Amino acid sequence: MSSVSKVVDMASAILYIVLSVSGANIKADYTLGSEKKSIVLTGKKAAVLKQFDSIYTIIENKNTKQVKQLNAAVAELSQLLVEPAAGLIQKTDTINFIIDKALVRCAFDLLEIKGKPLYLTHRITYSAFGYRAKNPGLKVQSGYFVADASTDPEDGFKKASALFKGSLWESVENSSLGEIGREGNYNVLAISGHGGLDASNSGSIGINDEELDSDTMENIDVALAYLDSCQQGANWDFVETFHTEKNASFMLAPITSNDAGDSSTLTVVWFFENLKKSQDVADALFKTRTRLYSHYKKAGLDPVTIVNKAFCFRLYEFRRPIN
Repeated sequence: MSSVSKVVDMASAILYIVLSVSGANIKADYTLGSEKKSIVLTGKKAAVLKQFDSIYTIIENKNTKQVKQLNAAVAELSQLLVEPAAGLIQKTDTINFIIDKALVRCAFDLLEIKGKPLYLTHRITYSAFGYRAKNPGLKVQSGYFVADASTDPEDGFKKASALFKGSLWESVENSSLGEIGREGNYNVLAISGHGGLDASNSGSIGINDEELDSDTMENIDVALAYLDSCQQGANWDFVETFHTEKNASFMLAPITSNDAGDSSTLTVVWFFENLKKSQDVADALFKTRTRLYSHYKKAGLDPVTIVNKAFCFRLYEFRRPIN
């Protein structure tokens, strides 16, 4: 095999980063092809989680006066978790973070390599329970798009639904948990609604006077669940359900609160435009995030607001066949 072929093969390989907590320690295992590396941050669990919690809180609350604190936390955590595996990270364009519940609010892909956040340099996915995802591409057959006017005031979901023949768009007022959980001829479920998360990382999405929770998610069967609902990307109930039931291949949702309109509109439209072209979910998110970052940087927004608008959606992969 030529040296050029070796470079191409490594560039297309996935770097798996397994992160786990044990006692007062945090462990990171890095695997890229046959290359492996492990580190243990002995006695640093509390300090690391405190820094990640600080990052999460700053982004969640759009604390625009805490740019220095955000940058300092990102720099410190990058030194601990990215720098030891920088050589592996620079050999690939795709990273799969494998996490457990204790780490679900940790923004690992906001950490930096050579001064750039990973979410702008790599295609990023997340998995849980030690499964190393290797899902193929996704061709959207049709989708069921449900939107609350108060969270999708610019009709981004209606615009996105129009990209795929046979898709159905409905307002939340005309939908129900029964409708969302029904069997249908769609392989994408996209919901825009009000969501919330408690301290134990359990949450739900409001559908009229009902709550869409993990019990409802057990009944769906889709390739992609797109949830435009605050904090649902850190909803461990959903992650656990999709992993256990094997009834979804991907879940995409924001880990923090996100805009009603504005960036959420651009995210849903740009993401599905990219997905239609590439049939690659991770690539579609990567291109959407980089475009969002460029869009808001050119608009002159402050760094914290840019992160809140461009970064917050997280993509999970689950072990199941693609519909």
